[in-house]
Amino acid sequence: MKSARLVFVIIATVVPGAIMDTPPSLSSDIVSGRAGQHNCRLYAAISSSIPDSVIYHDLVSFPQSLKVLSRLFYIDGWGIAYYPGSVPGVERSPFRAYSDPRFDSVAVRADTANCSVVLAHIRLCTVGCCCPGCYTVRDPHPYIRNKNGRYWAFAHNGTIEKSVLWSLIDDDYLSQNPPNGSGLPECDPTDTSLIVDSELLFILLMEHIEASNWGVLSGLTNALTQLIYADSASQANFVLSDGRDLWAFRKGNTLFCLYDSLNGYSAVASDFTTYYQENWQTVHDYELIHIAAGERPEFIDLRQYLAPIVTCPTDTTLLFVPGREACLRGFDIFDPDNNVAEVRVNTGTYSNGRVCFWPGEGENIVVLTATDGSDNAASCSTAVNAILTDPGLLTGTVVDTTSTPLDSVLVFMEVSEISSTTNSSGDYQIPDIVPGLYDVRFSRPGFMETTATSIQISPNDTTELDIVLRPGCIYVPGDANGNGEFNGIDVSYSVNFLKGLGPAPIDTCNCPYWGPIFAAADANGNCSFNGVDVTYSVNYLKGLGHPPQACSDCEPSPSK
Repeated sequence: MKSARLVFVIIATVVPGAIMDTPPSLSSDIVSGRAGQHNCRLYAAISSSIPDSVIYHDLVSFPQSLKVLSRLFYIDGWGIAYYPGSVPGVERSPFRAYSDPRFDSVAVRADTANCSVVLAHIRLCTVGCCCPGCYTVRDPHPYIRNKNGRYWAFAHNGTIEKSVLWSLIDDDYLSQNPPNGSGLPECDPTDTSLIVDSELLFILLMEHIEASNWGVLSGLTNALTQLIYADSASQANFVLSDGRDLWAFRKGNTLFCLYDSLNGYSAVASDFTTYYQENWQTVHDYELIHIAAGERPEFIDLRQYLAPIVTCPTDTTLLFVPGREACLRGFDIFDPDNNVAEVRVNTGTYSNGRVCFWPGEGENIVVLTATDGSDNAASCSTAVNAILTDPGLLTGTVVDTTSTPLDSVLVFMEVSEISSTTNSSGDYQIPDIVPGLYDVRFSRPGFMETTATSIQISPNDTTELDIVLRPGCIYVPGDANGNGEFNGIDVSYSVNFLKGLGPAPIDTCNCPYWGPIFAAADANGNCSFNGVDVTYSVNYLKGLGHPPQACSDCEPSPSK
């Protein structure tokens, strides 16, 4: 057993689509499963006495060790910082860890040299200072900053828009603590395109830690909630250490935590280093972890600080008619962690940004409240001055191009979102409409959808609106034989017809301009059918062209 207290942190970055130099064989689970799930690998351990060889196994020999993973995915260098005392030493390489003997030697040193903190990072880069597969740019991770008498080390797993990070960091703080690219000439921060998002995230976190009078958990909570509200899609897994404690956070990528009470150590990893999960506990999104040497990890659910944001439209006036709900748009709920558990309105119902309610004449107060799974609640309200008015009526008949009445046609009035359907005679009627201009949409399976625009509804008046629906085209583009699929058989079917040796393509459409056409066999979408469509289909099937297109004048109906 080693007697030294040890903190150990490892990060591995991967970016899909830049894999080089693939080896002839590797564990099928690593190739097709866990190793390809997200864009980084992160490992950290802390203890007063880590058992011998634990670090070496996690870095070098275990099935999910960083060395094994870098054989296939993480080829653009590595960096290791180790703390034999209060000042860390740092070694970097532009070569993949799997084939660089220096990586093994530093892993052995970390396992045996009584280091208090060790951080490592293996890389497959696409952003900032990097040259994918060139083996010429040293890995700038881990990032080191000397603050408050300590050397802080940081590594990040994920992708965050740099523009978001720039906007969140205070200008004065940034001028005093600019990016340094880890001092590498190839990462010269005077060229902002070479700055890595990870370093900007590090600066943002340190700014808030300092502002919290070096209360790390408070600073991290403030920084992360600010980031998540600004960019809820950010991927922000990271580990941070000041050489004494360890902090880790999960957002966007997998993370696991191991607490070995028998041997008195804890570990955090983006993927468990052993083949099976065993005693590794899944860390959930938005969980922040604090680990002190020899102590059980402390989990903080950041979602308790991520209350929904609820917005309501400005106070307004609307007309209403007896017997019809009034609907008002402009209500919005944004929850950065997508954790809304309940939405309530004090009157009526809420759906997709709209509140519908039965108003009384005069002032109505509409209150919208959202509560998330952590019992955070937010509310807003709108004062609605409701004015009673006389309703209008919309009526009409819907027929096809042969003047045959069409039943079951959906008649939908935009904005008001009220609707009706036609009867067996093709007639419809929508009563109790608030006067105004409306777009009215008509749709029925097998027919082309039609919208009549700017239809005036007047009080105490009936507006008549008759519509003719064109037959829709029920087909799969290119499907000449009508079996619902497109493949080489359809090409043969079309060729045989054009040679006079077989039946006509199945699906036809009577389009006003072109006349009857074989819509499905019209592979290039120009609303005609001939040998050019055969060539178009053949090119696509050979991988040399575009897939079959629908005729712009005879598109497939919405039911297909």
